[in-house]
Amino acid sequence: MRRLTVVMLAALLGVVVVTAGSAQVQSTATVEVRVWQNVGDLEDIRISARPAGGSWRTLGTIPLPLDQTTDSGTFAYGDIDLDVTLPGRAVPATVEVRVWQRVRDLSRVYISARPADGSWRTLGTIALPLDDGFSSSGTFQFGDIALDVPVPPEEVSTLAGRAGVYGARDGQGANARFGRDTLFAEPSDLALAADRDGSVIVADFNNDVIRRVAADGTVTTIAGGEVSGLLDGAGAQAQFNGPSGVAADADGNIYVADSYNRRIRKITPDRIVSTIAGAEQPNIREESRDGPADEALFKTLHGIALGPQGDLYIAEAGTKIRRLSPAGEVTTFAGGDSEGDRDGPRLSAQFRGLRAITVDDAGNIYTLERNEIAQEEGIPAAIVRVIDDSGRVRTIYRSSQLAFGGALATPHGIVAAGNGAVYLSNTGLNQVVRITRAGQLEGVAGSGERGHADGSRAEATFNLPGSLALSSRGVLFVADQDATVVRAIQLGRGGLPTTTVPLAELEPFPRVEGVTISAVPQTGNFLSVDMEVTPSGVVIAPFSFAHRIDRLGPSGLVQTFAGTGEEGFVDGPSAAAQFSLPWSVAVDADGVVYVADVGNNAIRRIGTDGEVSTLDTPDSLSLDRNVKLTTDGDGNLYGTRDAHVPYRAGESTQGTEIWRLSPDGAFSVVAAVPGRVTGMDVDGEGQIYLLTRLWRTATVSRIDASGSVATVLEDIPGMYGGVLSHDPRGIVVESDGTAYVVDLVFRRVVRITTDGEVAIVGDQSSFRFRLPPLAIALTPDGDLLVSAFDRLHRVTFPE
Repeated sequence: MRRLTVVMLAALLGVVVVTAGSAQVQSTATVEVRVWQNVGDLEDIRISARPAGGSWRTLGTIPLPLDQTTDSGTFAYGDIDLDVTLPGRAVPATVEVRVWQRVRDLSRVYISARPADGSWRTLGTIALPLDDGFSSSGTFQFGDIALDVPVPPEEVSTLAGRAGVYGARDGQGANARFGRDTLFAEPSDLALAADRDGSVIVADFNNDVIRRVAADGTVTTIAGGEVSGLLDGAGAQAQFNGPSGVAADADGNIYVADSYNRRIRKITPDRIVSTIAGAEQPNIREESRDGPADEALFKTLHGIALGPQGDLYIAEAGTKIRRLSPAGEVTTFAGGDSEGDRDGPRLSAQFRGLRAITVDDAGNIYTLERNEIAQEEGIPAAIVRVIDDSGRVRTIYRSSQLAFGGALATPHGIVAAGNGAVYLSNTGLNQVVRITRAGQLEGVAGSGERGHADGSRAEATFNLPGSLALSSRGVLFVADQDATVVRAIQLGRGGLPTTTVPLAELEPFPRVEGVTISAVPQTGNFLSVDMEVTPSGVVIAPFSFAHRIDRLGPSGLVQTFAGTGEEGFVDGPSAAAQFSLPWSVAVDADGVVYVADVGNNAIRRIGTDGEVSTLDTPDSLSLDRNVKLTTDGDGNLYGTRDAHVPYRAGESTQGTEIWRLSPDGAFSVVAAVPGRVTGMDVDGEGQIYLLTRLWRTATVSRIDASGSVATVLEDIPGMYGGVLSHDPRGIVVESDGTAYVVDLVFRRVVRITTDGEVAIVGDQSSFRFRLPPLAIALTPDGDLLVSAFDRLHRVTFPE
């Protein structure tokens, strides 16, 4: 393909590109242009454009009238501005193209190009033979040319790595690879530290290596390799095990929080690795012990920061900060072994979920805590504190979960600037923000949309930004794209941008309108951790630790349905039967009740006549407290059991098998899914709906008659703005497949349609739960019953 370089000196364009290291020559992007000519009407000229290697359909084919002529009348020409969207950039590349045609020989076509508002004389005009091919109909012939178009400098740029592509490979820019695609991967799995030369040091947690990203995006490995372990020595031979934090001093030394080894390591400028603090844990139960560095004991390490006097501050085990002095003494600096939420003198302060730490130029220490199980509006899910030079701990910002109106979505990174500003990666909202001295939150970079586009701070997009680092040159480094790339934000010296960007917010979920919520009357305690409703409207629930089954009648009367209340294994009349930890129940269309009797590892049947019997099941059927039961319209009983199931190619994980027990006693496994099934129900067509949690993600899936599993809803984790938390507890399904899920952490009920559309049925503001909701059931009238342990709420929908 012919190539035309549409490049001018940066000075002519009036721009200077600033990167992490120094001013750079303006970069270019390749735009491919195709000029078409109608073979039956040579004056019919059309044009197409695309990014290099992209699709010609990007802009389509545009008619280009050649409706202007030169003064001499020798040439006709037409101009067009082409805005071509480029991969990884928020702003398109703009190039102005002029196509010329000799008036007396219409087969002779020429082309000129220039940057937007540039000069046509920069490169002159070249001939473009239309000999590269014909359209499929043969109506048009065409010629192609590649244009190297200058692109404007970016405030947010990608230094190294490829979005969403994992690996451990050195190289330049997009050829480098970071991270590993594991089930428990975190956005903070790339820890960052700015080095004195303008490069950024990366602790690659899942690859057990320490890397350097130079100002031009070149990635090299400093120390560590493919094998995890604990080994000092030359960089290539040294071994790490889960490096979770990194810091660099003015002399070029690098310090590493080696998490799983419970050690602090040092890498000298000549890449020699040594252990400078931490000893072998003497017992299985981890200890935390102060003392000389080689005798000190650490629990799990979450981050490290270097103070101006050479002290290392280490975030440990979520609850305390340790200090390693230049003299080699380890002491507890703040917090202790007990978690809590308390400001005050540093040694009496309490932390919960301490995950990251940073120090400003004045020696003030800032900490970031994440409480991912916060279940109420008043419980903070993210806290930023400062420890000043007087030794007092003070909270400077706190935020509830997004689900309760908070502004922070599980931030994974923090860094302090010399001017007192504190930067956070607002991970779930895909933005970098800062806390001002006045305690206000301001947007720094990112539109809030999930994506990977470089550009201005307001237009650039991020995807789960994690760790942060700030250089003395005003470059804010960000580990982005779920820890697969390193990006740079130009802030200017002092680390303070002159303008802010709009704060990203969680768009509210739609709500089901016209819902009425009322309390269900009951005469006594009715502990409904799991429940079902009979065709006559009686609520059945296991009182597990009382070893019996209870019933709640329409009048509100609470009675024992089956069991003596003494632990045992006895069939017979319901009043004489005995159970051991009855955990889950199901009711069929005839009103027969089935019980997962976990303590006896048996499925019990309670007939409509009150007779209790034990079903024949395989010896391999193992019931535990995760079991769920349900039935279909054909009399089949379905249940769950824990199993190890395939997860990714070559990997397996803890999962759940779905088994079926037919009316004739045949036992079979229907399907297996990764994760733990926390709810199960069947629709009117016999399709099985599963509510599953895998790590921090909740999924609703559907199993058809062939055993195929289809996803109905696979949401982003609730801590990043998803509609469901990491701990939804139950699901019911109407005959048409509309599902309702009760969520323990977010205290809400969510409706999910068959095509995955979600809406809030009710939440804490409407239910006024005293305790978190645990179960959900569907009545014969189409109402929902929602259990908050010992209280029932009825949800009635409008007609």
